[in-house]
Amino acid sequence: MQVERPFYNIHMLYINFSSLYNFFIYNQRYKMKLKKFPQDNIEIKNKGSLNYQKNFLCDVRGYEFVDEFVPHYFKVFDSQERQSLKELYHPNAIFTTSFNYRIAQMTTQNFKRISKYCENSRNILKISDLSRAHTSVHLGTNQIMQVLFELPSMLHDTLTFNTDTTIYNENMIMITVSGVFYDLAPSMMDNDILMGFTRTFVIIPVEKRMGILNRAVKYQIVNEQLSIFNPTLHQTRTAFKCSKKEYQDNDSEVTVSDQEALIVMFQEITNLKSVWCTRFLEDAKWDFKKSLLLFLTFCDKKLIPETAFI
Repeated sequence: MQVERPFYNIHMLYINFSSLYNFFIYNQRYKMKLKKFPQDNIEIKNKGSLNYQKNFLCDVRGYEFVDEFVPHYFKVFDSQERQSLKELYHPNAIFTTSFNYRIAQMTTQNFKRISKYCENSRNILKISDLSRAHTSVHLGTNQIMQVLFELPSMLHDTLTFNTDTTIYNENMIMITVSGVFYDLAPSMMDNDILMGFTRTFVIIPVEKRMGILNRAVKYQIVNEQLSIFNPTLHQTRTAFKCSKKEYQDNDSEVTVSDQEALIVMFQEITNLKSVWCTRFLEDAKWDFKKSLLLFLTFCDKKLIPETAFI
């Protein structure tokens, strides 16, 4: 294959054939010519972390699930309630992590902070003892939760997440989330460390036709891979445009997705129509426990008409 003219003005390139794909990916001459796609500002690198594009959804039916799962997972992960994530993992789930981060100033304190990530890293190119390639594969909820507890306190920049849903069907869901987070400083004398990450979840339904209306489905994570690395220049420039306090304050807000999920759960328990479910939840300021107590009070006083029920 011979290209007569350099393709400086290419904005988008779809490669469907493996021979053509291999030519462009492995030919150094053209990698040097084309440093980035101008439209999406996607950097092309010879080494380092995987490049990712803007959000991708293979099936529009998966939008609500992804919009519910991703904010919920990272909100809990960044909180003091990481143990609550145990219910999201399958009893036979597999978890691996890879750490490839280089810090500019390797002080004694920073070395201790970095070591927490290295302990469970399965980066075969970096480990001297290859037996760790097996021992750093964590099986089951107990081992996985132990690793999650050992990870330092973090704050993810959810506003700059790139979320790719590459599989969405009735048997499996695969979601890859890329972005940045702060390794939060353990004391006032230290600084937060900005890190890049890619996290891939493989999720399956484990129980269907749940609840009074037989519409709920229980999902669990069966495989997860976490990669941590130095953020790109673009990620560093766009990270945490809001202050950390604003991110932490937003955690207490009930999102539209949260409200929709609460309405469905409230309806399954009470068998009320959606309008009435919304009324009780709004009166309780979207506190699920208070809304149920309010519902029971109305029932005792016979204030709910029969037409309010499905």
